[in-house]
Amino acid sequence: MKNVEFKLVLGLWVAVFSLGVGSLIGGGLFGLTGYAIGYTGSSFLFVIVILALLNFVTVMVYAELALSIPDAGGGYAWIKMAFGHSFGHIAGWASWGAHMVACAVYALNIGYYAVAILTQYIIPDTVLWGGNYSWITGIAFAFIVIWFGVNVLGASFSGRFGMYLVLGVLGIIGAYVALGVLTIFTDVPASRANFTELFPKGAWGFITAMGIFSLAYQGSEIVAQGIKELKNPKKDLKKALFYSYGIIVAIYIAVAAVAIFGVHSDGASWSILA
Repeated sequence: MKNVEFKLVLGLWVAVFSLGVGSLIGGGLFGLTGYAIGYTGSSFLFVIVILALLNFVTVMVYAELALSIPDAGGGYAWIKMAFGHSFGHIAGWASWGAHMVACAVYALNIGYYAVAILTQYIIPDTVLWGGNYSWITGIAFAFIVIWFGVNVLGASFSGRFGMYLVLGVLGIIGAYVALGVLTIFTDVPASRANFTELFPKGAWGFITAMGIFSLAYQGSEIVAQGIKELKNPKKDLKKALFYSYGIIVAIYIAVAAVAIFGVHSDGASWSILA
């Protein structure tokens, strides 16, 4: 078997933002938030916190396993060592399939948002040639091709590129949160009224929302998988995992809070967001 040499090119903050925050911020925040709020109302904030505590155990396991078995295969390598090649083979293919689905979700999210911006703000009241869904899938495909090209250029370039891209996204999210806070304080009674319906669909709605939004916490393993390319893995791996996880949880709470409290309408904000 040919030995693969990895270049130690990823610093702490590249790992935090490109691998950690970048792998968690996509489909969950932009694709699942409103859907989950529709099931649980303003108690969605509790969903975020409970899931954060539950998944933190997984993050700690990733940290310990990656440092004990520092292999780029991540879960595949750990399961192969513990249970043998057959189970490792199954785990490897399962991981590959899960990552493929996640990338498709992220790409389709970009397509949906791009078409929404195009048809609502740039050329409003216009039906795109070939249908909007064709444009959504086309933009998603183009994004996948571009990101494939970025990764072909190597971990050093893709890591820095991903970090700057994530920082740009965080800047947009920060502006959204800041404007949302201003909106909340323009009419405090209306904002407070949005927190009256904690469980509009009961316990089952709350559990359903937890099941839906749990997908938003999947992806921390990518930091552990990058251990062979970290410049200082023993020092930086745990920091990268925990820093990125803390940033993500804070973002989820901030975005959900301004979304729930900042919608001022005759109807409940959770039903509008749904």
